[in-house]
Amino acid sequence: MASYKKQHYLPAAYLRNFSVDGERSNRNSKLWRFDARIRKLVSVESQGFADYHYSVASADQVEADFRIGEDFYADCYADFWKRNAPSSARKGFGLLLMMLDLHIRNIAYAKAVRNNHDDYLAMSATVKYKILWGRQETPPDDEAIANEAFRNWRVGFVRCDSSHVFLTSDNPSLLVKIGRSRAFVNVVLMPVTPHTYAVGYDSREFELNPSTLSESDEIVLTRLQIRNCLQCVYACESIRDDEWDGLKKLLAERPPKRLVEGKGLWGADIFQMPAKGALGLVRARKC
Repeated sequence: MASYKKQHYLPAAYLRNFSVDGERSNRNSKLWRFDARIRKLVSVESQGFADYHYSVASADQVEADFRIGEDFYADCYADFWKRNAPSSARKGFGLLLMMLDLHIRNIAYAKAVRNNHDDYLAMSATVKYKILWGRQETPPDDEAIANEAFRNWRVGFVRCDSSHVFLTSDNPSLLVKIGRSRAFVNVVLMPVTPHTYAVGYDSREFELNPSTLSESDEIVLTRLQIRNCLQCVYACESIRDDEWDGLKKLLAERPPKRLVEGKGLWGADIFQMPAKGALGLVRARKC
């Protein structure tokens, strides 16, 4: 039997930044978990896994492959906590890929109890084509896709008010389409610390608004995390009883997730937003 039975779809490398230990966290650190019934402190490592979720026969190799991306993500920690943007274009592009990867490797898209790795690889290929390439014609190779995405996509950070904190969830990477763009997705959002969101955006359409987030944007991001979660949300601190009552209600009322399948379709949950008034952290690029 393979060594890696517990296979994380939400890696500890991601979740640890939302623990009560903050920058000094590790995989054994604690964080607050909230679902529709219970709030409790849990360890980072105990969350976001399923037995042999990706593979039984190739578990060791799958673990090694995922660890490459997770190690890269860990190298970005200092940027998340201390900078307003990734420290290099390479890190920014790598972070965009990691944000997309965390979306498609999530258990939300699992079609079986075990051995979902082949489906994950198929979805990865679709992401490259539909989001990063974004053209009608077929790309000649993966290098062409990477070059096109590197030219057009950017990643920056936005922060909430210093007295506030962001929630994250068991399905934290959000795919967004703003306006009537022909693009499949033109914004990718993911909280990376309790005070910071990473924002991937198509620079042909948008610019990042670098100011501190408005209260309305904070509310939108919180509601998107709640809607996108499978079972629970996480935070670095507990909440008041009245806030807990409201959160339980929102979690209980969120719509169920369903896979979307069929010719030309991909089972992604994409949030569609109007071009004006819905989200102020990006603004349309002036021609």
